[in-house]
Amino acid sequence: MGGGATRAVGRTIPGPSVNMERAQAGGVSAGQAAAMALQNISERGEKLSATVDATENLRNSAMNLSQRTGKLVEKLEKKKWYNF
Repeated sequence: MGGGATRAVGRTIPGPSVNMERAQAGGVSAGQAAAMALQNISERGEKLSATVDATENLRNSAMNLSQRTGKLVEKLEKKKWYNF
């Protein structure tokens, strides 16, 4: 099989499961648990929106850099190395 063992890279981020564990340990009612779940869903939506925005900004920056790099390459290709 030729390959080494795969290595997982990651880290645990405390999130809704931590809150749910606290709720279960504290004897929270079903209504309170539902409210906590809705809050967690709302927070996740906000984080996803922020991630989408950051991704869009990164995409735009990458496209801008690509265009600027292309223009610079064209300029340098036209420039003669022996012209001082």
